This record gives sequence, C-alpha cells and structure tokens, in this order.
Amino acid sequence: MPVYVPTADEFNALSARVTAVERPWEIVVTEGFNSDAVDAAMARALGDRRGTAAKYTVILPPGEYHLTRPLIPASTTGQLDGLSIRGYGKRTTFVNWDASGGTLISAIKLLRFFTISGMTVASTNAANSFAYLWSTTPGTYNEGWTVSDMEFQGPWVRVFGLDGDATANLNSEFIFDNVYTATNSVFSDAFFRSGGISGTYNAQNQFVNYWVRDCCLTLSSGTVFRFDRGGSIRVSRGSWSAASGSSGPITWFSMPLTNPNNRAATQLSVRGVRFEPKAANHLVIDCNWASGSVTFADCSDLASAQNDAARSWNLHRYSGADFWGIGGSMPTVRYRQHQGVGYHLYSGPAVTRGNITYDGCYFWRGTSGQATTATEALRWTSGAPRYRFTDCDNVPNATNIP
Repeated sequence: MPVYVPTADEFNALSARVTAVERPWEIVVTEGFNSDAVDAAMARALGDRRGTAAKYTVILPPGEYHLTRPLIPASTTGQLDGLSIRGYGKRTTFVNWDASGGTLISAIKLLRFFTISGMTVASTNAANSFAYLWSTTPGTYNEGWTVSDMEFQGPWVRVFGLDGDATANLNSEFIFDNVYTATNSVFSDAFFRSGGISGTYNAQNQFVNYWVRDCCLTLSSGTVFRFDRGGSIRVSRGSWSAASGSSGPITWFSMPLTNPNNRAATQLSVRGVRFEPKAANHLVIDCNWASGSVTFADCSDLASAQNDAARSWNLHRYSGADFWGIGGSMPTVRYRQHQGVGYHLYSGPAVTRGNITYDGCYFWRGTSGQATTATEALRWTSGAPRYRFTDCDNVPNATNIP
C-alpha cells in the first residue's frame, strides 16, 4: 500500500492545528519585539488566573526585543502562583532592558513558584535592576523562584534584590541553574542581594534557602552574592571569573553583618567551583559572620592567578565579633581538597569559638611548588590562631585548636 506524504502546505496547516489544540496554555508574543507586544501578552497572563494560579506560560520567540516598560510592574496586585516566562535560549531570545533606572520585574508580595528561562537580558543603563522582591507582614512574600538558562549582560545596580521591612516574612527558595553573566557585567550593588537594601531587620533572617548550580559568573566589577541577613546557601559546580586583570574590585561572596540573632541561618556550602581571580582586589569571600558554617570543597582559586604576585594576594577573609561577651566568635570554616593561591586572613577580636580547618588542600607557592607553613597560608591578626591542617599537599600537619 502506498504511503501518503502530505504537501508542505498541508503539513504546515496540520502543525498549526495541532499547536492550537495541544498548546492552549501558551501565550506567544507575535506582534513585535517591543513593549507594546510584550505588554499585551503579559496583561493576559497576569489578568486571567485560576484562583491564584497562572493559566498561561508566556513565550518570547527568537528575536531581539527592546523593552522600556517592566515585564511585571509594581502595580500588579494579588498572589500569583506558577507563572512561567520562557524564551528559546541564551542570545536567541535577546531582551534589551532600555529603561533609565527601571526594574524589569517588581514582585511586591506577589510571585510564588515563578520560572523565567531561556534568554539573555542586557541592561543599557547602570541604574537598572532586573527583579525586586518585597516582603512585609506574615503571608505576603515571594517564594520558589527558578531562574535557568539565562544570561545577564551590561551594567546594573543589581540583578536580583530581596527586600522587606521590620515585619518581613520571607523571600525564600531560589534556584539558579545554568545562569551566566557576561564579561561586561558591572554590579554597583550586587548581582544577587538578600536583605539590607532599604534597611536591615531581624525579620529578614527568613530570607533563606538558595541553590546555585552549574553557573558561569564572570564580571568586570562588583559583588556577585551579598547576604546581609545570612541564609542557607548551597552552591555546586561552575566557573566564576574576573573579566581581566584590570577588572575590579570584585567579591563573589559578601556577608557584611555578624547577624547576632541565634535563629538566623548562616550556612554556606560551595562545592566544585573553579574561581578565576586575576588581581589583588578580587575576593572569593569576605565573611563577617560570627556563627554558622562555611565549607569550600573541591574548589580551586588557581586558574590565571599562577604568578609570583599572586602569592601575596588575600582571596579569602573572615572577621569575627564579640556580641555575647565571651570573646570573639567566627563560623566553623572547612576547606576540603581546595586548591588555593595567596593566603587566607582572619581579623577581628580574639576568637574563643570557631576555627578554620584545611583537609587535603594545596596552596600554590610558586613554580617550584615549595612547601609553605601554616602561618604563611593562614594569617591571624588578633589573639591565638585557631586552625588545623591535615594531609595537605605542601603544608605540614599542624593544629592550634585548644
């Protein structure tokens, strides 16, 4: 029996019918690559809900968009669950955020289980922000965001900002998966900042739970992650780089406050990340926590920092505090199978609680690979050092923990 092969016109007509029947839940932007077209699609998605649940996914087909108005304006009201905005991939769906000091997504106690994926977003103004999330009073918060297959380019105040007042409930459960920043990225505040934007409050201790996976975070200047009120932060794999040796200053992790509230989460775990610092003003971590834990496992700072000048760089910093009246306190810090360059630094009051342990680590000390000492790898500015080196490549076993 002969096999019937439809003509191209018949196939296209059939495909259109199947799409119309099988994808009624998608709103595709089709009327232009500008704010008018995107506004029309978003207005339908925001206005037509099943209770609090979104009924549609908004699709941005391949093309270069020029937006001057927010995707989600601050005036949007009502809880919205499960909204998705999807493009067709980095640099395929390319969004230029052409506003002057605007925020592309304002989530004012609104967005839960929100997904945005598959696009590049470029800021053309250093006063711009991508997303601002506000929380106030119990029950009004943003939660469960997934940001995946995204790239951010250009200058920003911040890309993501989580904020709230003294009654903030939470901004929590954020996943960053396969997110890139470009070599021209500049953050005058931070790529991601949790808490402390309009004021710092103990209630912001509920800004918790962040997962960062397989990201490539390159920048020319600024802070990447800033956690003013702590958090439970899990980072796995990726490559994080300075754009060049003249870039900076750069800090990948900033924890500026001691956060003395005992109920706060102060937990950072970084595993399998390749850092590429290129100058003395590039910091992997600047941590002022006085409690909690910090772990770097199977990470490397070496990259392009393998030159004699790098031996004097301080890429990891910790500073404790004495707010219990018992002497200085710092997190429990662990480096496992870590490849480092330069030295680590503790500064602050003499420590009675907390310490730094290195297990199976290596500190690059020049092309000859000569051994170093514990006090060369870790410098302590106040009181008796509290450290342990075990089975490290070129630092003898040493313990100075009472």
